[in-house]
Amino acid sequence: MLRPRVKRIASGILAKKPTLAGLRPIHFHQSDAATDLICIRTIKPHPIVADVIEHDAERLLRESPYNELHQIRCVRRHGVTVLKGTVDSYFLKQLAQETIRGTNGITKINNNIFVNP
Repeated sequence: MLRPRVKRIASGILAKKPTLAGLRPIHFHQSDAATDLICIRTIKPHPIVADVIEHDAERLLRESPYNELHQIRCVRRHGVTVLKGTVDSYFLKQLAQETIRGTNGITKINNNIFVNP
């Protein structure tokens, strides 16, 4: 598939009609039929609220077949998700971290889970 040349401008993305990298744009800002170019408004994603991220991460931990992970708590601080709690092995500590890694909005994880000796 041929990809149209794309030029980023202040109000959006400028690309050859009719597709942008194989996808049809939904919102058109302006169109210039003479040059066969379209300007597409950029869409800014809504920021995910910390409470929603914490809730989603803790839900994943509660759904785990490992009962010890059900007691782990997640807290968001300055964009970092902090895991807190106690488990019996380093395997479970790592598993808790990997369980929440794919949660939408989580980019950094600080694993403060304590492992019982």
